[in-house]
Amino acid sequence: MQHQKDVAHLFKRVKTGHVKATRHFHASDACIGCGICARLCPANAIDMVEGRPAWVKDRCYACLGCLRGCPVEAITYGMHETH
Repeated sequence: MQHQKDVAHLFKRVKTGHVKATRHFHASDACIGCGICARLCPANAIDMVEGRPAWVKDRCYACLGCLRGCPVEAITYGMHETH
């Protein structure tokens, strides 16, 4: 249900032209550093930095391909806690 709310919010922002979605992408500790997310990104908006994905704000248009393509479901979109 939260995923649906996140996506609905994203499309509202896209429609109005107020997209700064990359601040909401996060790779959890489950990330295995495989780089599939970076290879799948049609905008080439993910750089692998020390084995972790880093989203490039100016290139990402929040297609969610990285989130859907992650083999271990380590990528989330929305609020997350930092420890």
